[in-house]
Amino acid sequence: METQAIAPTNELEVLFERWRGGDAAALNSLCTQMYPDLKRIAMDRLRGQSHPLLQATALVNEGFAAVLSRFPTIRNAQHLTALVALAMRSVLVDYWRAESANKRGNAGARLTLGFLDNNGYATELDFMGLEQALASLETESARAAQCLIFSSFGGLSTTEIADLFGVGERTIERDLRYAKAFVASELGL
Repeated sequence: METQAIAPTNELEVLFERWRGGDAAALNSLCTQMYPDLKRIAMDRLRGQSHPLLQATALVNEGFAAVLSRFPTIRNAQHLTALVALAMRSVLVDYWRAESANKRGNAGARLTLGFLDNNGYATELDFMGLEQALASLETESARAAQCLIFSSFGGLSTTEIADLFGVGERTIERDLRYAKAFVASELGL
């Protein structure tokens, strides 16, 4: 499953530069432009969850709030998207850790990631198992792990990820293939 870019990059970059130049209204426009795609990504990650505190809208809002409060230096709109993706992942990890602690003996939270599909059907995964696999991958190849996170949690395209890292698209494609194979192996898929 190929992820789609988060809106036309040039429009986002114009808004980003206006915001960076001090135009507070541009930040609102930038978030409004990015929001639908980030919400779609969040909804995909939360499919099958029924907890009232864990909703796509809240996940995206917490992601934006975390990034805007903690990262004074954001290079461009793609970097902002990547940081929001990382923040949304952190929110999910914190939530599911708390849920696992509250429900000892429970199977834990489940999620679906399209890149690990099985004959066209998405595989439902234990989120904490996926998080452990990503942590193992980070020790093997931090860039491959970040590529997978930016792609699957942030919806960034291969081109956008390559721009973030300053490498070629083929390098990112190779990193993504490695990351997907590594995670699938760690999860026993």
